[in-house]
Amino acid sequence: MSFCLWYYINTDSSLTGFYGPMLKGMNSPSSGSIWEYTIGQYSDQSFTVWIPSGASPVATEAGPAPSAKQWYFACFTYDYAASSASFYVNGVQYIGTFNSGTPAGQGTGKLVLGAGENGYSKVYIADVQLYNTSLDAATIKTLYHEGIGGAPADVTHLVGWWPLNGNANDYSGNNNQGAPINVIWNANWQSGYTAPAS
Repeated sequence: MSFCLWYYINTDSSLTGFYGPMLKGMNSPSSGSIWEYTIGQYSDQSFTVWIPSGASPVATEAGPAPSAKQWYFACFTYDYAASSASFYVNGVQYIGTFNSGTPAGQGTGKLVLGAGENGYSKVYIADVQLYNTSLDAATIKTLYHEGIGGAPADVTHLVGWWPLNGNANDYSGNNNQGAPINVIWNANWQSGYTAPAS
């Protein structure tokens, strides 16, 4: 799988705990299987794939500590068969740790954008893309250089595409429409955004 998005930390205070832009599965790792992307845990960025019914991660990695009030492009790729996991920030790759164990399955939990297991994140998010394949480094760099309004790079493996430009509609063609709950749409999202250098 691959999960990519742009995000902006809208707080000057320290981010701690499992706050993040994506959560899939149960409400905590100790009570069931979960996929989770967090910002701020241990002052960095990380994506964790938990094993079912336990708190041991199958794959986890951390990127650099983010700063507030600026946009970042982040993309997580995970390939269980190849025992590989990578995390990209603004096109730069960070290799993740990979532990033994059966990864969390699809489960019955909803895919929640804008929240981690500790509640709603203190970030803006935009242009969320979810794929059922592990994107390579060149493709992820292409996505980054397209900028915050860029289109998906691999439509064959695209599962969902949520630009979040005033609605939670899925523009992938797969009809995975979102149901916005207590969402504040930000019309001034350009603040803090600088287009990537070509």
